[in-house]
Order: sequence, then C-alpha cells, then structure tokens
Amino acid sequence: MRASALAGAAFLAALCWTGPAGLDPRPAAAAGTASNVQASAVQEIALSGLAVGAQEVDGQHGVAEVLFPPPSAPLADAGSSVRVFFGHDPQSGPGSTMTIAVNDLTLATLALDRSTAAGGVVELRVPAYGLDLTHPNRLRVTFDLSPAPGVPTTELFGRIDPSTLIHYRLATPAVGLAGLETYPFSLLATNASSPNMPVLGICLAASPDGAEAAAAFRALVDLGWRAATQSVRVAYVPPARLSSPPTSGAGVLVVGRLDHLPAAATILDASGWHRSPDAWSAPDGTPAARDDGLLTTTLSPWDGRTPLVLATGATDQGVAQAVAALVQRGPLPLSGGFLISTGAVGVADSVSRGAGSAASRSGLELEGPTTADVSQAAGGAFEAAFPFTAPAVRRDGTVQLSLGVPALGAAASAAEADVSVNGVHAGSLALGEAARRPAVLRLQFAGRLLRTGRNSLALSVRLGPAAAPATAGSLVATLRLPPPAAEVPDLGALPFPFMAPSATPPRIVLPDTRPDSLTAAAETAIALGRRASFAPGPYQLMLASDPHVAAGTAGLVVIGAPTAGGPLAPVARDLPLRVSSAGLVTVAGGPAIRQLPASVAAVQEVRADGRTVLWLTGRGVTLERAVTALSDPTLSGQLAVVDSAGRVSLLTTAGGGQQLSAPDAASPPAIALALLVLALAGVLAGVAVVPLVGARGVAG
Repeated sequence: MRASALAGAAFLAALCWTGPAGLDPRPAAAAGTASNVQASAVQEIALSGLAVGAQEVDGQHGVAEVLFPPPSAPLADAGSSVRVFFGHDPQSGPGSTMTIAVNDLTLATLALDRSTAAGGVVELRVPAYGLDLTHPNRLRVTFDLSPAPGVPTTELFGRIDPSTLIHYRLATPAVGLAGLETYPFSLLATNASSPNMPVLGICLAASPDGAEAAAAFRALVDLGWRAATQSVRVAYVPPARLSSPPTSGAGVLVVGRLDHLPAAATILDASGWHRSPDAWSAPDGTPAARDDGLLTTTLSPWDGRTPLVLATGATDQGVAQAVAALVQRGPLPLSGGFLISTGAVGVADSVSRGAGSAASRSGLELEGPTTADVSQAAGGAFEAAFPFTAPAVRRDGTVQLSLGVPALGAAASAAEADVSVNGVHAGSLALGEAARRPAVLRLQFAGRLLRTGRNSLALSVRLGPAAAPATAGSLVATLRLPPPAAEVPDLGALPFPFMAPSATPPRIVLPDTRPDSLTAAAETAIALGRRASFAPGPYQLMLASDPHVAAGTAGLVVIGAPTAGGPLAPVARDLPLRVSSAGLVTVAGGPAIRQLPASVAAVQEVRADGRTVLWLTGRGVTLERAVTALSDPTLSGQLAVVDSAGRVSLLTTAGGGQQLSAPDAASPPAIALALLVLALAGVLAGVAVVPLVGARGVAG
C-alpha cells in the first residue's frame, strides 16, 4: 500500500533550513543599536498553501511539475532554496534516481533506495539568477526508477508531498532593516514547515476608537490575503506588552493615532523621524501635514530585535491614509524604511479598485509548463499543477476550460488527459493526435469544485516516445467562470459578500475592546483575507452596545454571544441556530433538539433587513475554534461543526425532523463544539451530518 504521508519527513526535516537568520538577541540600550542589526525577510510557499496536493506519477519514468508564484519583493543575491518532500515505490531497484530542476536550471540528481521510499526530504540552494521575479517559477521533479527483479514497471511510482516548498530570501540592506517592500514577510519571520509557528502581534491603543480599529482590521484582511500561502497566527498585544511581545520571533503591526498610542511616538523617534511642536518630519526631512499618514518600519526600540511596522497619524484620517498606503500600494511599490501618505482616502477609490479586480476575473488565463518541460516526460507520465486564485462563483454554475496545447513532439499513450481541480477529478480531455500538432482542448466542470481564493488545476497524461522536436511555447489554460455567487449564503463563498465592492463598507461589531475580543477580530480578519481573491476595501467598526450599530443596510460581521436585549437583539432573533444559557440548541425556530456537553460557538449567516449578517458566537476557546475553521478550504454549504480536536464536519439540510448529531455528553472526553452556520432564516427543514474529515471532495 502506498503511504499517504512521508513517514521519515519529521526526522529528516531537522536537517533542513531552519528559517530566516536570527536578529541580534541582545537588548538594545538605545534606539540607535537597531541600525547595526543584520536584516532578514523570507517568503516561503508550500504546495499545501497553493491548494496543491501530493503530485504522483506512475511508471518507470515520470515528471511532476508545480508552478510557484514569483517572490513578492526583489530577491537577495543568495539564500533562496527549494525543499522537496518525496516518496517512491519501495520496489525501486538500484540505479533509481530523482532529478530536481527549477525553471531551466538542474539543481541535482539524487540516488534513491529503500531508505527514502517511505519518505525523504532534500533542500537545495537556488541561485538568484535561476529564479524569475515576474513569472511563476517551475519546480520540476523527474523520477527514473529501475524495478527490482520480477517487479512490473507499471507498479512503480514517484511522489512529491504537499510540504514541498520554495524559500525566497528577500533582498534587504547589507546592514539595517528590512524595508517596507518586504512587508508582510518582514513581520512573519516564519518557516512554512516549522511546527512552532510564530505569532504575529497586532498592537492598538488601550481603548482604540472605531476608526483606528477599522483601519487595523483592513490591514489584517490585506495581510491575510498577501500571505495566503502561509499559515499565520495572530494575537493582540496591549501597549504595555509592546516592550516584550509574546510573538516567538515574529513582528508586530502597530496601528493607532499618535495621541491615543504614546508608543507610536517612541517608535518614530527610534526610526529617525523628527518632531516639532506642530508636526512630524520623515528621516529625510520631508514634513508631514496634519492629515497625512505616517508609515515606518524598524526594530523594536525596547528589545532591539522585534521587527515593527507602524501605521499612524495625528488624526483618524492620517491612520487611514497610512493603512491605505500599505494596502493599496498604488502604481509604485513600497520601498525603503518610511513613507508619508498624502491625499484623500475614500470609499469610492477602494470600490473602484475592487470592482476592477472582480470584473477582470470573469475569465482567468493560466500559463502552465513549457513544452520543453513536458518533453522531459516523453515515454512516461507527466503531471503538472496550475495554482490560481478565483473569486466567489455560483456553485451550481459551469466553468468552461480551454487548454491550449502546442505540439509536444510525442503522441499520447492514452487517449485522454485527466484534469483535476483541488484534488477532485473534473473530467478528461481527448488528446488523440493533438499532442503532435497545436490544438485547443475544451472541458466543462461544475462551479462547486472551485473555492473562493486559492485553487489548483492539475493535468495528468502519459506520453509516448519522442517522435519530433517539441514546438516552443507553453500550455495555457483559460477558465471562463460562471457569474458571481448568488445571494443564498454559502460557507464556500466566504469572504463574499463581506469583501465584495460596495459603496457601504461592511461593519465589524465587537462586544468590547478587551484583548480577547480584539484577538478574535484579528483572527477573523486574517481568516477572511486568506480566502480573498483581491485586496480589501475599508471597513467600519462599532461596539454591539452602540445604538446605531444595526442602522442602515451595511453587512455585519458580529463577534460575541447574542444578548437578550440591545440594538442587535432583532437581528439575533433571525439567526437559524440559537443556543440557550442551558446549552439547548434550537434550529430554525424549532424545538430544542440537543443539550451539548459544553458551551457552543457558532458562526451564522442570515439575510436580515436587506443585508447579510455573519455572526460568530461563543467565548474563549470555542470562539477561537470557530474562527480558525473559517480558513478551512473545504468549507461549503450552510452549516458545519468543529470539535475540540479541530475536526470539521459539514451539516446539510435534509428531509424529516430536525436532528443535530453531536458527541454524547457521557462519551470520554466530553468536548465543546464550535458550530459554523450559514443559512437563510427559516430555510432549514432539517439537519444531517456529513463527515468532511479525510474527504477528497465535497458535493454541495
């Protein structure tokens, strides 16, 4: 039986790259010490972060290829690498090899034997000249397997695992700080395969106003979007803890008005800004106007090693300006250690940017492997993965796929090439003699196979021996997408409609400004951003006690347990799932159907008063569990359950009486459940549980 995981990976990973170079651990006695610290910024992208599963090729000769996005900033002259987790048939005999190449550069050919069959890992340096800064970088792994005596060649296989990654070392000054161009990776300071993921800190004023918190929420949604290929944990850091933040090596994003957050002035002083009685001036002497945004990056003036990015200003408009510069970027990329952001920041500008992004995504063009790469598989198997980002689309719609295939110089051994989307077989393309001459092949598949945000399309084919030189060019896949998602709520469509272009920004509602509430808001922002297909617009942020919180038709993202009274009580009454203080669960207005063993956290989406409401209920660990599940790419449908171990199950409507499956309260151990619910009020006729754990695809 083929192993589905790499048994030896954990042990061998200890021999690999351990992450970016550490910053000077010595405490800084003065702000000036930061300039003497070696800078470092790393971007790591694993196959799993691209929604790409294990790539397996069968037979004696096979080629697996994956396209990684280019780096987000200029590369350092050295320090980039690829780390390949692999496995192969244990019946491979002496002489079996694996060749690893990036683009057109062969890095190494390695001997394979039984010791690496169950799982192995190798890390190879990639020189900067071998990487492309503007186009996807192609990782090609070629398996040439010699069968042991008596073993049919058809039983052989080679595989690269989803932990396989590319490690981009981003360019920073020889001495000094990683510049704004490396944000957010200058703050993440993380290793994609590290079991001890650092925690990104978010620091606001002790009692931030709505404008400051809304700007921070927007920045975090954007950060989740930009770093969607990496796992990111986030936690609120109170100003009193900024001198020693519990981030385990990661940095802190500091957002707040100068008069609300005294630490902001300390950070500006430490990074070379100058203040006068009326204004601040940048390190180069440029003065800032009252409503300008101030953006800077530096090492902590308190410990001398924690990277900080500060977005501040003298007014709420200035804070919004600083965050807008970080999010929108504009025609010129950010660079250097500081920026003064000027000009008006309005909803219209953000809406136009979002609308342009969404409109352009009615069709996607994905450039795949080159014919030269495909020709490497002549006489064997070839599998390539095309990662891409998609907007929310109708799950009952149809995607039109057109695959442009240049002449490959070899006939297809089989009549068809298999196409998979996110690991689910989507159909087959009839090749015939198309591999001998340029052709356009077409296929339709269900829109439900697409996810909002990260997706992957895989092409698998067997090729005969080379018959002629391959035509220069690349395989190009064009996807014509169905219309945008319908108004019926669906977990698979998140963050739609809360990031859809709108003249009325969504409203984020918190129960209070305590650290646990702010952390939940930050985690929600990251989770929504990870599912996004374009940069976010602005948000509003209000407290649940505000008498105007339910006014208008703005979409609501509510964090915290519903209360019997208050401005949101009418909205709470429309929720499809209710949990009483005694733990009784009521679905769609029906009778109480189950008493759960502990408190319940729920995420519910309803249409109420002409707007969509996403409500995250619960406290402490149950709320955190529900927020974490928002990042699960397999979520779809109207309801889902997350247990204390993080296992997710999908709940769907079903005929018959109302039922909710949950662990028996007497079963050891008793667990708390986090319920994720997205449904129209009054729609549920019944509830059934469909396991998601271990499923390769979910029909919605």
